[in-house]
Amino acid sequence: MPEYLSPGVYVEEVSYRAKAIEGVSTFVLGVVIGVAAAVAVDRLRRRWSDT
Repeated sequence: MPEYLSPGVYVEEVSYRAKAIEGVSTFVLGVVIGVAAAVAVDRLRRRWSDT
């Protein structure tokens, strides 16, 4: 852990190595995101039609 001697903005380099979510395919993730987007759009349409 680095030692910060004064307050301020610090940039810390970290390794970028994305970890895969084991047991979940990209297809399943896409379906989940698609359903969430469809629900959000439906809610917005209902809110707009109520005004």
